[in-house]
Amino acid sequence: MVETFFAQMCDQFNLKRNYAKSYEGLAVRLASKLSSMSILHWINHLNGKN
Repeated sequence: MVETFFAQMCDQFNLKRNYAKSYEGLAVRLASKLSSMSILHWINHLNGKN
């Protein structure tokens, strides 16, 4: 289940090519992508969807 989640996230948010120029930029991009994915899962949970 975890591997599937990370594979979906890599495909949806194109994590392998992030074009960050610094570590801080990479951290901000990853944080924003992870938080958006968490919000999407939370919305699906509220609506009774998997």
